[in-house]
Amino acid sequence: MKIRKLLLAGMVAIGFASCSSDNDHIPTNPSPSTTISGDIKLKVDVASISTRTHDVAVGTGAQSEINSVDIYLLEKVNESQALKVHSSLTVAQKDIKKLSSSQYIIEKINGNISGLALVVNKAQDNQRVKDGTLLTELEAKAHVSIINEIQPITDQGISNSPMYGVANQITVEGSTNPATGNKLYVATITLKPTISRVQIYGELKTSTRIENLKVTKIFLDNFNTNSYNEVDKFNVEKMVGSELTTTLEESYSFFDMNKAGLDMFKEKTNVYAYHLYPQVAIEAEKPKDRGVKLVLELNYNELDAEGKLVNTGVTEYATLRFATISKGNNIDDNSASLSDDILAIEPAKVYTINLGIIDWTGDGEYVNPKDPEAEDKDKDEFNPGDGGETPNATQKDLKIAVSIQEWTEVLIIPQN
Repeated sequence: MKIRKLLLAGMVAIGFASCSSDNDHIPTNPSPSTTISGDIKLKVDVASISTRTHDVAVGTGAQSEINSVDIYLLEKVNESQALKVHSSLTVAQKDIKKLSSSQYIIEKINGNISGLALVVNKAQDNQRVKDGTLLTELEAKAHVSIINEIQPITDQGISNSPMYGVANQITVEGSTNPATGNKLYVATITLKPTISRVQIYGELKTSTRIENLKVTKIFLDNFNTNSYNEVDKFNVEKMVGSELTTTLEESYSFFDMNKAGLDMFKEKTNVYAYHLYPQVAIEAEKPKDRGVKLVLELNYNELDAEGKLVNTGVTEYATLRFATISKGNNIDDNSASLSDDILAIEPAKVYTINLGIIDWTGDGEYVNPKDPEAEDKDKDEFNPGDGGETPNATQKDLKIAVSIQEWTEVLIIPQN
């Protein structure tokens, strides 16, 4: 379904609920291994990490079911702090619901176990990793899906998002499993999504020399298209002309606004969203290339100072570095300081971007062009030539305001 049709049909609801905990990952110094000779009862709060689809069931508060669960028992490597897979199993579909009621029991465990890891909603063609695999490798490989499989599309919402969690402590319950007579241990796991979300709203502010502005594409440069795999990195670098156009059209058109373009949103409730894997923050010589970069493909008509048409169908690319609002400011402020922090995109977080707050002057401050007390030279608005011929054509440090929060239910426009 095309974006324009979805806009006419109205907004759709989609959400992702999760809880955070100090037990989300095994710490640098995990607790000593527990010598287990018995069974482990696994406690998972399924309701708190279920994804929500955006079909009719959303109105009734229905939640999507988890599709698959792999359990990994972990042990230390030669008494070091590193952890590896001791053994693993896949939870049968008929038993997945037992996780929410703490009724799922792993039977006949024997070994020095330091913890458990859960991989949820993995890609169908992913096999369980082998015994002896390091935990770091498990984290890197077990929950990888291709980028298109984790998007909010109309028939499955985000119910297929990979999730991951680790329990770093196993305790003795003090009872036995009546089914086997074995001593009973307990492990508790909090799951979090392994993906993040970038969502965009707002109206791009332009000078009087711009008319009929369209944003035809929004994409990230230095983009990892799946989790932990540098081979599949999307990087336009210094591509120009037909090479750049072909790459954007045929490779990874994330945030693709389609050929016709789309008028920018004027209300915060109209949010355009895309789901991503974690992105590494880039340390670069040029200020504008540091951190994570959002690139806008802009199409507009250019006017002269007297309002006469000069050029039609001009295309520019603006490179915008993610920047948080400095303390005391707000993403919707008319004036705000944008930080110099080099941002990465972390899993289980939402990055909300206001296209109305861009530091077009490159001075580190955002000044609303409609502020009557501001001088013209300080006002931040897009002018012809501000973007540059390519996303890497200028060294100017253009920042865009980003707020960061945990997953929450929002109204979005799906990608397809």
